[in-house]
This record gives sequence, C-alpha cells and structure tokens, in this order.
Amino acid sequence: MKRKIIIVSIILIIVILVYLFTFRKEKNITDIKAFSFYYTTGTEMFSNVSYKVTCETSRCTAIIKPNEVPDTETKTIETDLTVKEKIKKVLKKYHVEKWDNFNKIDKHALDGNSFKLNVTMEKESLSASGYMKYPKNYKEFSDEIDAIFLEIYKK
Repeated sequence: MKRKIIIVSIILIIVILVYLFTFRKEKNITDIKAFSFYYTTGTEMFSNVSYKVTCETSRCTAIIKPNEVPDTETKTIETDLTVKEKIKKVLKKYHVEKWDNFNKIDKHALDGNSFKLNVTMEKESLSASGYMKYPKNYKEFSDEIDAIFLEIYKK
C-alpha cells in the first residue's frame, strides 16, 4: 500500500511538471500601449536612466532621462508611431516575453545596479526587475533601447 502511494505521488508530480512547462502561456509582443525602462549605472549623482513611452492612435509621447543627465534635463517629446515599432522589434529580437516575472536580486551586493521594465500591450502586460541579476541578453537589449531613445532625445 505504501509503495502504491509513493508511485502515484511520483506520477502526479511528473504530470504537474509536464503540464506547467508544456502549457505555460508565453506573452506575445503585440501592439504596445506603454513602455517603461529604468536602470541604474552606479552610485554617483545622476547615474540612472529612465525611458517611458505612451502611445495613442497616431502619436507617442516619450519621457527621456539619459545617464549622467540631471533630472531637470528630462525631456518630454512627441514622436510618431515608429518608436513603438522599433521597441517592439528589440523586444522580439531578444525574446523579452520570456523575461516576464523575472525578479531576481543578489542578496550579497551592498552597492549595485538595478533595472525595472514594464510593457503594456493591448491585451496583456509583462514586467521584469533585478538587482545585480539580469535576464539573458539584458546588455544587448539595454544598448539597443538606449540607442532608440538617445536618437529621439538628441533631436
């Protein structure tokens, strides 16, 4: 009897694990309504970056605070819809949908860098954050997002 219970328990655990890994619905990067990406680059003054975009039917509004720039130099810029298509392309390129619910920290780091990402789409959203822990391809993703927003900021 005890052996049957153990076998049934093992089978149940296997079935649950297969279900969780097989049927876990991944987010689908669709029409972006809002995007925000914040990260720190050190402990010095103004060592942080903040990008936000909200899009309506025909326009997007970007709020951009580049690295090592005082908060007072944050710019709000109206732009066309190409910005959300560029962001969408980068999100898809680096499979950022797999980052959803990423939330890891290095508990041993006393002074370190962090990031926070939120993407709101038409029917769903995704978020990720970390402190001295980053998802796969984070650096490449961050560099490409920087390029998109710095191009808008410098206009």
